[in-house]
Amino acid sequence: GIWGSPAYAAVNIESREMRPAEYIKIIYPVVSGMPDVRIQAKINTQIAAAAKGFAARFISYNGDVKLMAAEAHYRIRYNNSNILSITWDEYTMMERGAHPDTKLWGLNFDMQTGEQLVYQKLQPTTLEQFNTAVDKYLADKKIPHNIKFDKPGEVSANFYFDQNGKIVSIIQSGVITPRVLGILEFRVAE
Repeated sequence: GIWGSPAYAAVNIESREMRPAEYIKIIYPVVSGMPDVRIQAKINTQIAAAAKGFAARFISYNGDVKLMAAEAHYRIRYNNSNILSITWDEYTMMERGAHPDTKLWGLNFDMQTGEQLVYQKLQPTTLEQFNTAVDKYLADKKIPHNIKFDKPGEVSANFYFDQNGKIVSIIQSGVITPRVLGILEFRVAE
């Protein structure tokens, strides 16, 4: 299981770069050093698929203004024998844009199986609990808002594990607060 005793030390991470177009740069991690190469390959396949997904979204962009640059790079948030938690920072710059658009995406793996971890299986949370956590986080920061999440799928499908192994939920900028306030990162439960 995820929370069981360690089967091996934290994995090695190497960086790779993908440039599917001149204006697109994606830096992604590659896992090595796992005793079970099948699980390692499964994780690396999913990471590469996420990187290719960014590239495909950037390449197929067909908005009213021209996409000038797009970049995605990763950060390892948590790396032990049971969990690997990665976040992707994504930046896009549009023609005539005053500043880039930023997004943060979590990608989390069970290192024993290579499966992606699902928030609701790790930390079952009702809409009411999630909305209460969002309200508290924003009230503590004195940020006004008046939007509630009303669909079960909105309860933090996007998350990562912090350096202490705690789950951190992510809400993209502009979803419930003005974009200028940035991406919201908070814990639903302690």
